Formats: sequence, C-alpha cells, structure tokens
Amino acid sequence: GFSAVEFLLLLLLRLPAYDALNVTFATMPTGGFLHLQESIGAYADNVFVTSVVTVFMLIAGVNFALYYYAGRRHNWGVITRNPEFQLYASIFILATALIVFDLVGEAGYSIGPALQHGAFQVASILTTTGFTTANYDLWPALSKGILLVLMIIGASAGSTGGGLKIVRVLVIFKYAFNQVIAAFRPRSVMFV
Repeated sequence: GFSAVEFLLLLLLRLPAYDALNVTFATMPTGGFLHLQESIGAYADNVFVTSVVTVFMLIAGVNFALYYYAGRRHNWGVITRNPEFQLYASIFILATALIVFDLVGEAGYSIGPALQHGAFQVASILTTTGFTTANYDLWPALSKGILLVLMIIGASAGSTGGGLKIVRVLVIFKYAFNQVIAAFRPRSVMFV
C-alpha cells in the first residue's frame, strides 16, 4: 500500500520509473541505499521529491502493528492516540523546529531550505534510513547534537527502523519521573 503510493507520487513528480522504484524500495524498509552516486542527494534541490520521501520515511518509522489495527478496525485514530506515536511525532516536530531555528539563526539558511533539509535529516536520522540531502557536518553544533541524540533514539518498535526505539525511551522517562517523585514522596505508589 504505502510503497505503491510513494512510487506513484514520485512518478507524478517526473522521476524516472527506475529511480522512483529504487527510492521507494530504499525508503519504506528504511534502507537508505540508492543506485545513484549521490544517493537521494541527486534530488536534494527538488523540494517536492524530498517532501514525499520525508513523509514516507516517517510513515516507515511508525509501528506497523498500528497500521494493521487501524485498518482492521477502520479507525485511524488508533494511531494518533498511541503514546509511542505521540512521542515519535513530538520528537520529530521539536527536533525539526530546533534545527530550523538553528540553521536560520546560526548557519544563515533562509527558512525554506532550512525547513526542507532540517525536516528531511530529522526524519532520515530518526528512522535510521540514512538518506542525506545536505552535509550536516557543516551545521552548527546544536543541530549536530540533536541529530546525534536522534540517532540513538531511533524509530518506533515494530518498524524497520533501528535505534533504542521510542517505546523504550518512553518507559525510561516514565521510570525516571517516578523515581524523582518517589525521592520526594517515598510512601507513594506509582505505575510505569
């Protein structure tokens, strides 16, 4: 389903069929390897192509079981109500916003390219796809630090992405929060 939609969208954006197929097959399994020497960087100047690939990298980073349950119950709200998905989306939005502000303020990017490359790199690194449209080694230290943290966190459990996984990060934060509360209120009982 998702692969067919991405492939058709890339064809509509006038990518050659072979390139569209390879980009799709590298995006959905979060593999990130292409037959082109520049990889996805060959299309870095095409905001529409990078936007489509960004969206589908994010789709690939979500727990596939959520898609199954949502489709089976004909209720796509199952996905948006899932705590792991909510944290995944929040991390993406927050990291993208911070990197865009950093690129505009520190690196001299205009807002459009900062948003395009920032969102693309956050999606690529969060899902561990590995695509790159910009040399983020030249970005300011804050942006590189955010990307480093995202590399560790990774995508959702039940997706093809790697990393620690969002659900584990969620459990770690809940446990840490409960430990802080327990330090101040030792007689309280809390659930993780």
